[in-house]
Amino acid sequence: MPAGLESDYLSAVDRLPSLSYLTMGDLENPGPAGVSLWKIEPTDPYCEALRTARELEIPVHFVDTIEPNYPSGWDRLPDPYCLHAIG
Repeated sequence: MPAGLESDYLSAVDRLPSLSYLTMGDLENPGPAGVSLWKIEPTDPYCEALRTARELEIPVHFVDTIEPNYPSGWDRLPDPYCLHAIG
């Protein structure tokens, strides 16, 4: 996860099973760079990894960067649940 989102992301994980969204950018006027959006939900592997690490007192580090001009697109890979369900 991107550095700088630690406190907001941890707060959102503490709210689970309630869903949360973290945004970066102006939702009403996104401009050419758009808006970054992170969905915090119980089925997300990052959320589960963070929750488990905190439970086991394992340090967690947010080390990704936020790239304003990162190209958008859809991954063609199945989501983690499909990988488990389909095999």
